[in-house]
Amino acid sequence: MAPQAEDTQPHGQPAPESAPKILVVDDDLELLKTLEEYLVGNGFSVVCSSSAGGAIALVKEQTFSVVLVDWRLNRESAGSADPGTGSAVLKACRERDPLLPVIVMSGYEGMDVRTDAVLAEADSFLAKPFSFVLLANHLRHWLTRTRAGCGFWKLTREEDILPFEEAKRLYVIEAVRLMGGNVAAAARKLGLHRHTVAALLEPPTGNQPNS
Repeated sequence: MAPQAEDTQPHGQPAPESAPKILVVDDDLELLKTLEEYLVGNGFSVVCSSSAGGAIALVKEQTFSVVLVDWRLNRESAGSADPGTGSAVLKACRERDPLLPVIVMSGYEGMDVRTDAVLAEADSFLAKPFSFVLLANHLRHWLTRTRAGCGFWKLTREEDILPFEEAKRLYVIEAVRLMGGNVAAAARKLGLHRHTVAALLEPPTGNQPNS
């Protein structure tokens, strides 16, 4: 059994401070290293973890733009105190920031992982093996949505204009983020019913990238 990798900062040339910060979680050490090299080479800042426990600690301590996590982490390589699965990482992400984009990846075929991940409120899913081009598209998709949610009301170009329903949804997302993820509190401030706000937080299925 390969030794467990420590949680690491990216190797090689450091990314600019403004680079999007991606947390990558996988117990496949070879894939973890390959993903890290690819993402750093494409302008991302990358932090890696080979265990759920290590990833959860990182989520609590640092701020990430997107989290990429394997759904079925190897319990045997993780140690008895480790939560052991991607679902634990996803839960920690939702507790830290309900709007933090989390992309689940898995090559396990013994169960409907995609359904489980979606029910656990993952934002997207990648089936292994996947092309790195597809991964980059997923990351850019969610980074664009995050940036749009932070400043979509400051229109400087014609391309910045969004359909009204999408702009409304992004405004609600930012209101919930500002209220620390408290949907009920945000609903009161917005003058909307809590269920209306919760519905607007759901990603529109038609705008998800194909996986």
